[in-house]
Amino acid sequence: NEECIAEGHSIDEMDHAPLPKPCLLSWVANLERHLDNPKRLEGKLQPFVSSNDGWSAADDNGKLGWVPSSGLGSKFTMNWKSVSQPVKAVTWMIMRSYGEKWAGSTLNVQVYSGDALFASEDIVGFHDKHTSETYNIKMELDGDGVTVGSDLTIKFQLTGGSTFKISGMAICDH
Repeated sequence: NEECIAEGHSIDEMDHAPLPKPCLLSWVANLERHLDNPKRLEGKLQPFVSSNDGWSAADDNGKLGWVPSSGLGSKFTMNWKSVSQPVKAVTWMIMRSYGEKWAGSTLNVQVYSGDALFASEDIVGFHDKHTSETYNIKMELDGDGVTVGSDLTIKFQLTGGSTFKISGMAICDH
């Protein structure tokens, strides 16, 4: 406030309204305060996960994420009833790694509003580099995306390999 006044702006000219949040849900493991262990990650996701068959939070080698603990076929679904803001894109921070454990790793993600499929993608979780790296995978939703008041459902299933790691999510209006 003092800096604004010093620049010649009056208190009445300042807009104190909070900025709207652009995302229904956003998180990045180990970057957010208090999102640094499996129990806290599970607590962050629990309100949105409507069904879970074999996924859990895990921290291996200091790399926290949401992983398919039951291997191939593991799946989970996230739901939002009557969204309070539009959703035009979903972004996943995923880890790609190498070796026998990661061979063939593929996650199928489907985004629905009601019965309408807005986006579907098979995301690869392995590569030939001898490193583990995080990639951002952005899925743009069809048309105007999911509109205010509509339901949003996101389905995830491990369709290849035996492991995968989601290390962040952003479900947003852009």
